[in-house]
Amino acid sequence: IVLFANRFSDKLLTASIVASINNIPRNKALAALAPGEKFAYRGTLTGLVDDFVIDGKVFSNKGNCDIDLLFRNERKYGSRFHGSVSMDNVNLGYIINKGILGETTADTRLNVLFRRGGGMEIDVDTVSVKNIYLYGYNYSGIEGKGVYSDREFEGSLVSNDPNFKFSFDGRVSLKENFLNGAEYDFRALLSYANLSALNIDMHNNVSDLKFNADVRLLNSDTNITSGIVNVNGFEINRGNSSYRANNMSLKLDNTSDNHSAELSAPFARVRYSGPASLDVFSKKFYDIAVTSKVGNILPRDTSAVYTSGCYDFSLLTLTALQGMNAHLYLHAPQFSH
Repeated sequence: IVLFANRFSDKLLTASIVASINNIPRNKALAALAPGEKFAYRGTLTGLVDDFVIDGKVFSNKGNCDIDLLFRNERKYGSRFHGSVSMDNVNLGYIINKGILGETTADTRLNVLFRRGGGMEIDVDTVSVKNIYLYGYNYSGIEGKGVYSDREFEGSLVSNDPNFKFSFDGRVSLKENFLNGAEYDFRALLSYANLSALNIDMHNNVSDLKFNADVRLLNSDTNITSGIVNVNGFEINRGNSSYRANNMSLKLDNTSDNHSAELSAPFARVRYSGPASLDVFSKKFYDIAVTSKVGNILPRDTSAVYTSGCYDFSLLTLTALQGMNAHLYLHAPQFSH
């Protein structure tokens, strides 16, 4: 048994200690935590050099943590921590280098693996968040569990915050390219969100939103995402105006040769097909039609922004949207390199 009292360390030293036990380079994810911050630990370490229990309290200027963790060196896989952590007003945004987050008070039981080849896997048995600061608002009453690995989360989350009533169950990708190799299979229910209180809508004193969604977007044989998104019970109120809609759906059917999308909603019908995905087409169409001068659209060399092929895009707005009734059809014949 080793006793520690106010022993100061930083994250680089911690990462180095873990690396020396594993006889591998420092884990980048562990070394990147809390840049420049010093920690004081008071408690005990009990066990062997590569298999021991950490039981004590961590102090820092960014908050305190009570920890009861088993550390185990699994030479084939990496370094694993398993047990419970209680955070008391910990500046989580500073710790993980995400400025949108702030002070957090939460209890969790989890299993964290710092992989031998880099990266991490987090298996959360339970988490109970008393408060977490996000985008200028303190959320409270959040419960959840799940697994985060390879930039994908699978699990469940329930929020009973008075301004954010929300539940999630399923799998969601957090990759940058959300249609290439990413999968989404979840059900989400937003019973109530006060967008004004959450600092999302800064222009209206009264602004709330609700909806429920079923999403199933999976990879095809070509590793391109296809599937369907269904949204019902959509309702938004902003000041003296409100809008309600049901039976909204987005279908994606993508292959290596062609991408197609179809949006069906009470306010519009949208159909698209082309050799590039809808998100890529929209971004590049916006680039040449909006961010450049409109008068220069035709002379511009489109081969620089569009994949060779035939693009079809149609948009029909219906009377449910402010009484408008219009039809736009765009057919771009052949873009050659």
